[in-house]
Amino acid sequence: MKLTKMSIAALCVSLSAIYASSVRADILANNPSTGDETLFQGNVNGSLGVPGVFVGTDSNTSFKYGLMAFNISSIPVGSPITGVTLDLYIGMVAGSGGQTVTNFGPPRTISVFDESQPWGASTNIPGRASFAGTGQGSPANPGDATWNDASFNSNAALAVPWTTGTPANITSSSVALATTAGIPGTSNALVQWSSAALTAEIQGWVNNPSSNNGLVLVNANSTGAQSFLGFWGAQGAINSGNGLSPDLIVTYVPEPVSLSLVALVAPILLCRRQRRAMI
Repeated sequence: MKLTKMSIAALCVSLSAIYASSVRADILANNPSTGDETLFQGNVNGSLGVPGVFVGTDSNTSFKYGLMAFNISSIPVGSPITGVTLDLYIGMVAGSGGQTVTNFGPPRTISVFDESQPWGASTNIPGRASFAGTGQGSPANPGDATWNDASFNSNAALAVPWTTGTPANITSSSVALATTAGIPGTSNALVQWSSAALTAEIQGWVNNPSSNNGLVLVNANSTGAQSFLGFWGAQGAINSGNGLSPDLIVTYVPEPVSLSLVALVAPILLCRRQRRAMI
């Protein structure tokens, strides 16, 4: 049975729509953290990865930096990234004694930076399900990141220090990828970071996976005491069963698989030839 001009036209339109949607449709990928670490200025040989990370100052105005690693290998290399958002949930607010609070203390400003060096995520208290009592971490295991080292070792000759000599390689010239201000001291509140620079950074990870060393969280308050917030890490959220795991949400356009592309294009080319033959 021969196809009419109208039926061929309709078929071609349908195939073109399928092809266009397969190429242009964005995919949203959720990526929980695969490793977390807190660097303690007040305890340079301490570390903490579970239940999460502290970011800010303690009562002694000693800094805490947060590090998070993300595995985005599920995103095909070279895929165009169209948007990135980092979602974190507050697990503890400085000065609250670990209690559930709302709008406790002044609003915070926290920035996200790129980490330029591989580092070790701490697993020294893997079963921990709450932040209370973890404000200075625990003795670091060999390989953990600490304030002084990307990879700690009690034998200084075996430790791997931060390349710049500063924790997480954050210096006065470091430029934040994204900054969120006005963060309330509210337990379990969602905090988000998103920017063109963060999207560009993740695009770099996708294009060159070896450049992915995770992200650094730094509180902008460098003078006030007790400015820290504790953010849930993936394992801590699992331990507590609260569903508040960190999430790096990446939206990307998938690169079409060659065979699928041929399978879609071939009928379209056939349609064109059929239409020419019927003119």
